[in-house]
Amino acid sequence: MTKIPALLRSCAPHTRNSSSKVSVSIHIAGTEDKHPKVFTTSDKIEGVVTITVAEKTSFDDIKVTFEGISRVMTWGGINGPPLVGARQTFIKLHYPIENSSYQPASILEPGWCYKFPFTFVVPDNLPLTPCEGETDDAGIRNVHKGLPPSMSKETDTECFTIKYIVRVIIPKPFCGKEEPTESLVNTVRPVMILPSGTMGSSSGDAITTLTYRKDLRIKHRWRGKCTGRLAVLASPTGPIRPPFCRTDATDHANTSIKVDLRYSPVGTEPPPRLRKVYPKLNLATSFHTTPREQHLCFRKNKCSDLPSANHVQSLTLPKFDAASAQWVRIQSPSSNVSSPWKDYQSNFNNEEATYTASIVVPISVPKHDDLVPSFHSCFISRMYTLELILSYCSANSASRSAVRIEVPIEVTL
Repeated sequence: MTKIPALLRSCAPHTRNSSSKVSVSIHIAGTEDKHPKVFTTSDKIEGVVTITVAEKTSFDDIKVTFEGISRVMTWGGINGPPLVGARQTFIKLHYPIENSSYQPASILEPGWCYKFPFTFVVPDNLPLTPCEGETDDAGIRNVHKGLPPSMSKETDTECFTIKYIVRVIIPKPFCGKEEPTESLVNTVRPVMILPSGTMGSSSGDAITTLTYRKDLRIKHRWRGKCTGRLAVLASPTGPIRPPFCRTDATDHANTSIKVDLRYSPVGTEPPPRLRKVYPKLNLATSFHTTPREQHLCFRKNKCSDLPSANHVQSLTLPKFDAASAQWVRIQSPSSNVSSPWKDYQSNFNNEEATYTASIVVPISVPKHDDLVPSFHSCFISRMYTLELILSYCSANSASRSAVRIEVPIEVTL
């Protein structure tokens, strides 16, 4: 502890929730810059707690903690109330303040600033999760031990937030066993956390209603005869790494996804003319008021006995011109199938000839406040899907058609 004249206390900002006679401020190194400070896994959160008093004040202890808090409010289910909520402190780390710093007197005197430095290290995993003992699935327990990112979304009927804070509590002197502990001061300072790393092995089971490949019949006009069959296969891409709040990063995160196409004509009908690809990034958040006991499964409605909700937000990405893609004719496709189609079962194997084409679609994701790393926790999960709409038209028709395909994708720091 450092004890200096109170004239310097104006240098310690962020005084909040302090009593009239005790003033507490929390300063965190790096947060005075123009851009908000973002901490990630293994980063040190260093700062100073500054305490001043207007009159001589006795106290019991000084507690400095780093806490992670999640809060959920959602629809209460078929047989439940209209709205239900849950609040959980999923991590609480204590920074020890030696009693010798203020003992034996335990009195704060006016005219002085009392400064207590602190340091917390952002952990890789949570020491304990609420779902332990609730599920026998070791994969779920392992994924839920990952540190979730800071996030917040609130409406009149739904709410899901994950926030981190540095909290300072100064309890009043202990007066007896029957009296509850009260605080002279309870001051907090928010901290933004975006953990690094990936979700873990369970991410492949996260979304079960997606289409990785699609077959469709191409017709001449709406009610015309079938002129051929088209298959679309989207290969899963690597993770997207958005710039988030880093000041040294570019404004966009760039990646790509490969789309393979195969066309089997009826007779001598040529393959369709490809036009444009319209990509879209879907941000899907699922939140519940009870700990998860199984892998996440999205539902299109809320007809469930368990209080739950899904919030989906979409970001439209730059379109891609696919008109330059070239079709390649392959004879005897059953024996000369290119590698993307080796494990693909369809009804095209009896055709005498087939056409294939490949498109590499560039994906550019701009900065956005709602982008956070993919994660699963006991109450809140965030996942992403990349939705592609490929427009085309028949070789002998100007009318346009489109096929939609959706692929899960992971967002990491």
